Amino acid sequence: MAVAYRPDIDGLRAVAIVPVVLFHAFPTLVPGGFVGVDVFFVVSGWLIGGIIFAEQARGRFSLLDFWARRAVRLLPALLLVLAFTLAASWVLLLPDEWRLLGRHVRAGATYLSNFTLARESGYFDTAAELKPLLHLWSLAIEEQFYLVFPLLALALAKRPRWAMPVLAALLAASFGYGLLDTGRNPAAAYFLPQSRVWELLAGVLLARLGPVRLPAASWAASAGLAAILASTFLFDRHAPYPGWRALVPVLGTALIIAAGPAAWPNRLLLARRTLVAVGLVSYPLYLWHWPLLSLARITEGAEPAASLRATLVAAAALLAIATYLWVERPIRFGGWRRPRTAMALVAGCATLALAGQTVLMGALPAYASRFGVDEVLRAAGEWDYPGAMERHAAGGRVLYRQPGTGAPVLFLGDSNIEQYAPRMVALLRTAPGSHRPALFLTGGGCVPIPGLRDTKLPGCATLMPAAEAAMATHGVSTVVIGAQWWGHFTSPRITAGSAPLSEPPGRDAALAALGETITRWVREGRRVILVLNIPWGAELDPRQSVTRFWLTFGTRPMALDRARLEAEYGAISHALAATARQAGAEVIDPLDHLCTQSTCPAATADGTPIYKDAVHLRPSYVRSAVTYLDGALNP
Repeated sequence: MAVAYRPDIDGLRAVAIVPVVLFHAFPTLVPGGFVGVDVFFVVSGWLIGGIIFAEQARGRFSLLDFWARRAVRLLPALLLVLAFTLAASWVLLLPDEWRLLGRHVRAGATYLSNFTLARESGYFDTAAELKPLLHLWSLAIEEQFYLVFPLLALALAKRPRWAMPVLAALLAASFGYGLLDTGRNPAAAYFLPQSRVWELLAGVLLARLGPVRLPAASWAASAGLAAILASTFLFDRHAPYPGWRALVPVLGTALIIAAGPAAWPNRLLLARRTLVAVGLVSYPLYLWHWPLLSLARITEGAEPAASLRATLVAAAALLAIATYLWVERPIRFGGWRRPRTAMALVAGCATLALAGQTVLMGALPAYASRFGVDEVLRAAGEWDYPGAMERHAAGGRVLYRQPGTGAPVLFLGDSNIEQYAPRMVALLRTAPGSHRPALFLTGGGCVPIPGLRDTKLPGCATLMPAAEAAMATHGVSTVVIGAQWWGHFTSPRITAGSAPLSEPPGRDAALAALGETITRWVREGRRVILVLNIPWGAELDPRQSVTRFWLTFGTRPMALDRARLEAEYGAISHALAATARQAGAEVIDPLDHLCTQSTCPAATADGTPIYKDAVHLRPSYVRSAVTYLDGALNP
């Protein structure tokens, strides 16, 4: 080893892994536990930088040997967890979940999980909790760093005076890029290396500086530890991240490392045997805990009971200890020839990547396929928007058009307006001379009310200005406005002024803005139709109709109680309807068409699913049966 062992660094790893595991198992207990990943990034950068710089100073650094050591250190546990997850998922997952897992196995085995997850992140993306290999994104960033940084270190070795300025400039550029991307593209900022590499470079810079004498080192280490612990409790998943917030755990970790092993928090706390032991198994514990928790959430169909989650965390700890003792250490220190071992491990990754591709292509069906659930689950994969409609520019957004006759009709809103496109397109293709053209201007998750702010979807602010531009450019005669109103008006994330829509002041301000907008459109001579919420609830999701009992799968009829929906969300619908009618708009309530007096069924009489998921109708049903917006296209 080229760097002297510091037990307090293993203790620091324990401080990182415990909040991560607790956050994943009990998110309300440690709402900012995800910052443990940032701690790992800094520690990894410091260790790798220290190893490379020390070996370069001795004239002993070998690129191939470095990569072989990384492979022997990281791949054994990874291959074991990937193989386990693949085998368990074949038995436990539904066909669509199984194919998605194939993609993630392929990405995990090739250390490309972060790029895969960033591309997947979107309005209809599977929830993070339902991706058993989601956690591999951070390992992918580290491995990408291990591949690239040694090349940079070799180049800088020829110009040693450039090392600190170049590393500092790269750190500043990455941090600045992350600040920008956190606001404009949160998923990319979270998952991609260009927004995260500064955290590893912070550790590298510490290693480059070498041992430093901090004034009041013990107080500095105490402040660093306090910063990490505070961020685990003060941050939460709703705040934009990483952005500037990541500075807190990163600087805290840097202070602890720079304080040195003699600082009393490091010597008396972090170097304690218990924390060191947890730190030693932190890597396999990180690998094991998330697949167990995620597979439990998938098979339970909801958040598992606290007792089950605690049991799974304990199981992950036992598996981590076993992996460390019987897999990691024997392979790493067993005297095997490192190059051959590394090549065998890389071959194992290639084999698992190929297996993942096989699953993704459908060549290896899920165990559940033999129970006839594929037809029901096909509904969950349906989504036709925008189809083959014409594309036009409108105020920096894309406007989709299906030709017809006369002044066009603008469909404005979020995905709850997008879901009606298949019906409108079918009508216009069948009889374009009998219907007005349809324009669709939408944004997934965007509320079609001016002046609102959404911290998660800042791009939604351009929707309403783009609508005004489209109306003027295309001579729109009718505006059909709709959204997932119940979700928006119960969201603390969306604000009108400084008040969330989930609170009365914010709700009143949003309704006033909507009323003023509709009034102006009506005065300009346009017909306005406000579409209220469709039914929503887990009982409508076709996946929820699938039953899982041990190794048996089946389906059951599902329906929502209409009275419960109206009791819970009726006030929002009534306020929207009253606002729209007072402003001169027509109002359509989908509940009158999709529900009986007592229930809202999830499927037709012959068992065919009506919905794509808990909050969207499936396109094939809309195309054939949803007629309540047909009149909007009439000349």
